[in-house]
Amino acid sequence: MTTGDDGHGEADPEFGAWVAAFDDAVDRSTEGSREALDEVVELGETLAAVFAGEGDSTAFAHVRYLQGLAHLDLFDHAVAAADGPVDDHHREQAIAAFREVRTLPVDEAVGLDAALRLGLLASHRILRNGTWSAAELDDALEALSTGRPAAAASGPDLERLTSFRLGLLRATRYLGDGGDAEDHAEAVRELTAITEDPAAETNAKDAARLFLAQLALGAALPRELRTGPAALSPEAVEAARSDGLHAAVGERLGVALEHLDAVSPEATAGPMASLIGGMRAMAKLSAASGTATADELGAAAEFLAEARQDEAPGSASSAVLSMTGAALDVVRNRLTGTAPASLAPVDEMLDALGRLTGHPVTPMLQNLIGEIAPEQSRQSLLSLPSREDLESTIAQLERVLAELPDHPARTRNLCSLAVAGVHHAVREKSMTGVRRVRDVLVRARDRPTASPSDAGILSLISAWVEAVLAISTHDTGLMNSAIARIQQASAQLPPEHELHPLLAPQIGALLAQRYLITRDLGDLEALQLFMGEPAPGRSPADGEPPATDWMARIMSIIGALAAPAGLTAGKLDELLDELDEVVDSIPADQWRVYDWSRLRPALTMLRSALTGKEPGFPTGGPALDAFRAAADAVGAPGDESLFGSRSEAAMAHLGVGIAERNEARISAAIALLTEECLQPSEFLGQQLAHLGSLGFALRVRYAHWRRPQDIDASIVWLEEARLLALGEPGLSDTAALYNTLGESYHARGDRARRDHVRAVEAGLEGLRARMRDVLVQTTAAHALSTAQRAEGEAVTVARWCLDADDVPAAAHALELGRAMVLHSATVEADTAALLREAGHPELAERWAAQPGEDSTTAAFAGPVAAMSVPDTLRREVLQAVEGTETERRLLSPPTVADISAALRGAGAAALVYLVPRDEGAGYALIVPDRGPARELPLPYLAVTRNGPVEQFERAQRALQRFDRTDVTGERARRRWDDAAAALAGWAWRAAIGPILGAVPPSGRRGVPRVVLAPVGRLGGVPWHAARRADGDGVRYACQDAIITYAASARQFVDACRRGPRRWAEAPALVAAAEDLEWSRQEVRELRNFYPDADFGDGEPPTPAQVLDRLPRANSAGASLLHLSCHARRTEPPIDSYLQLAGGAPLSVRRILRQAAARPAGRPGALVVLAACASDLTGSSPDEALTLATAFLAGGAAGVVGTRWPVEDRRTALFMLVFHHYLNAGYPEPATALRAAQLWMLDPGRRLPRRITGLPAGEERRPGHETIGAWAAFTYQGL
Repeated sequence: MTTGDDGHGEADPEFGAWVAAFDDAVDRSTEGSREALDEVVELGETLAAVFAGEGDSTAFAHVRYLQGLAHLDLFDHAVAAADGPVDDHHREQAIAAFREVRTLPVDEAVGLDAALRLGLLASHRILRNGTWSAAELDDALEALSTGRPAAAASGPDLERLTSFRLGLLRATRYLGDGGDAEDHAEAVRELTAITEDPAAETNAKDAARLFLAQLALGAALPRELRTGPAALSPEAVEAARSDGLHAAVGERLGVALEHLDAVSPEATAGPMASLIGGMRAMAKLSAASGTATADELGAAAEFLAEARQDEAPGSASSAVLSMTGAALDVVRNRLTGTAPASLAPVDEMLDALGRLTGHPVTPMLQNLIGEIAPEQSRQSLLSLPSREDLESTIAQLERVLAELPDHPARTRNLCSLAVAGVHHAVREKSMTGVRRVRDVLVRARDRPTASPSDAGILSLISAWVEAVLAISTHDTGLMNSAIARIQQASAQLPPEHELHPLLAPQIGALLAQRYLITRDLGDLEALQLFMGEPAPGRSPADGEPPATDWMARIMSIIGALAAPAGLTAGKLDELLDELDEVVDSIPADQWRVYDWSRLRPALTMLRSALTGKEPGFPTGGPALDAFRAAADAVGAPGDESLFGSRSEAAMAHLGVGIAERNEARISAAIALLTEECLQPSEFLGQQLAHLGSLGFALRVRYAHWRRPQDIDASIVWLEEARLLALGEPGLSDTAALYNTLGESYHARGDRARRDHVRAVEAGLEGLRARMRDVLVQTTAAHALSTAQRAEGEAVTVARWCLDADDVPAAAHALELGRAMVLHSATVEADTAALLREAGHPELAERWAAQPGEDSTTAAFAGPVAAMSVPDTLRREVLQAVEGTETERRLLSPPTVADISAALRGAGAAALVYLVPRDEGAGYALIVPDRGPARELPLPYLAVTRNGPVEQFERAQRALQRFDRTDVTGERARRRWDDAAAALAGWAWRAAIGPILGAVPPSGRRGVPRVVLAPVGRLGGVPWHAARRADGDGVRYACQDAIITYAASARQFVDACRRGPRRWAEAPALVAAAEDLEWSRQEVRELRNFYPDADFGDGEPPTPAQVLDRLPRANSAGASLLHLSCHARRTEPPIDSYLQLAGGAPLSVRRILRQAAARPAGRPGALVVLAACASDLTGSSPDEALTLATAFLAGGAAGVVGTRWPVEDRRTALFMLVFHHYLNAGYPEPATALRAAQLWMLDPGRRLPRRITGLPAGEERRPGHETIGAWAAFTYQGL
């Protein structure tokens, strides 16, 4: 290399020294000096950097060319000195250098030589590694073809090598990459020339003949069978057979055998002897008939086994024969449909491959393993192998993956590994195999994939593994990740991919599993919505459904079963018919995973339980017979599916045992559950369920046959379950567990062992768990459904507390079980701030950013990849704060001291829980404004069949059903009046009389105020209308006390802390019923009290405008909101609504959504609901979910509501009098309401002067003093 003319040496002596040293190293390298070659590489880096920086591309190209030659020589040195695998570093560096030179302006000779050497090196890499991409193969062929003149100029040896490599590459593209006829013709021409060249080496001729033999047979194959393992689908092979594949092979067999027979004696006696013999046998076998039979495969295997005996043990030849024979065994098993006797064939193949490092047939044998191993493992798994065989399968697939680091078949083997890991987890209840699979997948995700399809399959496999781990640990984060990976797979897989129809059912299955973790009914609703849609890209009218449609239908059935509260006998009949249709369409191999017909007994048992008047276990007749038969079917022997039936059979036995009071059945259930509980399991939720079920079964047996050892054992197992729940936060269904534990302690009742205290502790923890279950729900409707499951639990636990002489704990219990939905909605307003205080800003931001809507319907439109799955934020929040002060503030009800303080602030004497009689006497639990809480026995406080409460409820329903203007309606009104009078008398004797005698007479204006929190159906009683005989007349409770109500002490305390505004500060008046003339007159008259009020008698507002008058982040809202309109009570009560402008509904559900956005602690308005039955609920009375309580949750300080419909004219009169008193010395709504009620009771009543718009004498109309006219109106709040 001459550099003197460029001026570098004169201008920069140091650079000149580098150039001289580089030239010297180049000169010495031509003499074969390894040290000189290293110097050329190192010095060249420095010079190349300088030339590149100066833009001297010619000098740069020259240096890189010489570096490439040096790297090439260093690689040749390494090959010559190696005894095994060679480090490919220098080869790759040489390729990079020559590829770069080809992009630069160089002399033609240098460019041709660079192309030649690049082609030789690239072809070496392809032929040695046995793997390539289409682009790499094309690049190598182009470089060799371009550099061929340089080979010719260099001499015959290099020209021959170039021709040989071109032939091999053409043959490789034709045989392994779907090459065309030109590739075949050029490969044959080049390789034939080698075999005919006298100067060619014998081993080159032998290799050429082997490839020519393969080309002869390969010419019979369609392109689909020459594009690698991924194309070897059963459909492609069958199509080729139908097109005469074997006949075509037979026609070319002679040419192939001719080439094989021409191989040199040295080769037939050397390392390739077995390969040549095997190729002969396999070629003849391939052409023997239209379809290879098991016998023919057996004959070929015997031939190979005999050939192997002639080989040295452990040799490469022996390994080739062993591997080929093993492959034939697997194929023969597939043809005969028999399960493999063992995993030995693939193990033999892997052992053989380990001995074939560097062997020419290694790539072919890797292909063979990549195809056979997944099939072998699939057959093994379908035979439900033992634990040892499962572990061996996993270990084998791990070995396969280690041998195929970048092979196209790697994804199929990863899939097989994941399936094996899941099988192991389910069968052995151990996550060991799944964790091993996860580790492999983590490494696999860091590697490039062969195609987007492979990436999609990898995402799907990862989803399976994460889902199983999530089910085991109850980790919603992992389950959410699994769902996201399936959506990712949907985006990665082509729409026509065979796995696409599986993705929607997979998400459905994961939503069902996530529900079992979170118990959020939103997941079940999402499942039902999602599974109710046709598969993406298919409409119901498209004809035959895809083969995977059964999965979606099964998921839909399971989703319905998971929410049994909404099931009816008719719906179960539909599900049974649907199941019968579905099971007929399930592929046979899926029955080895789970016998889905086993759902039929479960559905039948539920159906039988709904046959009677009330849901529950049937007690006799055909219903019990059907129930028993279904239970026996659940526990039938011979089940060979992956998922065992022991726990299902146990619960079936237990159900029949309870229905029949059959000790043998219950004992059988206990035995099966004991087996389950003694088996170690990493499925924590399942283990918790088994422990809880066993404890429950033992308690049931104790309840019937009173054996002390049963209740002792029940407590032991339930305590173990409790410890599991305490050690693994986030497990679901702990409420039922704690309640059962409390029942067992209470049943045993051993005070020496502190059973009474432990019953209370367990019961309270169960109620707290119920509250968590309600709080985790994403919608108020779901919260209500969840709260309904706790009906009666709080009363039971409160009784345990009183038995333990712990009155404050009884108040705590009653409060925990009340108005959970209202609290769930109310607490949302405080949650973001609490999370920030607790150090969870990210959760706080996510909470604050939640959308206001609670419908999931729109989220499931469109493809799987774009679907919006409901989140698990609420559960994440509860888990983040579990056991902290933040959780206590979220969950814990107010203490007795908190209640007393609120009572003092409101001027009230006591808050009283009214608890009806169950097993013992009813009672009042009185929390006074000062002093300790106490129990007041009330022996007559009971809701009995055909008693006063039930008669009044019937009269209420009848009154709302009929038009009061006709004869039937008038009869219903008289019946109601009679029932109300009887109820009022009973209410005084059963509760109010004793309570007023126990409450101090202190209070504002000398009248005590009592806040009532009635439990259960007592919530529908108008306690303020309780009456007693007084001389010739009657005296009502409201004449002796101010009686107000509270859905819960928590809501009362919150309202008191919130505080009121001045009612006249920013009032809003609404008349929204066009058919209620007196309603409009009422609002016009109220303008006398509130001349600056919004709305007035103008256009009625919309629901959104009314909600705007409640406190919001940027507005204090109205100070008083008077709504004169229709109210509609519905079931469920969450959908009860006010009817506003144009009939638009403002529902409880929507008001509670508003509650989540209200600013915590902001003073609230007085809401007056002059609307029928706006403070009445027909179901879930302990939830007290009414329009009135919803407004209180939404930020009001107090609410006036009604318990039953009242005539429009009387309502207008009462409301005007109420507002008169509110603005004339009775600013507290409770006292103003009482004053209006006393005015209605006063026979000498006169209209206040400010009420001027009513007809003369309106106040003297008869009937104002009746219970129906004034007692409908109630007050809740501060």
